[in-house]
Amino acid sequence: MSEKSVPKLASEKSWNHGRNAEGLGKLNYDARRGMYLHPTLMVTPERLSLGITDA
Repeated sequence: MSEKSVPKLASEKSWNHGRNAEGLGKLNYDARRGMYLHPTLMVTPERLSLGITDA
């Protein structure tokens, strides 16, 4: 098995600016609605991107 680096990122998308937020989860407090994203990018030691494995 070859060596890979797997950096993970976390971000959030908020839908609070006058848009319908029905069906979305709470963010850091009840009034904020949206979703958290946790993509995982796999790269080789040579910095060759192997793609996103989980989003």
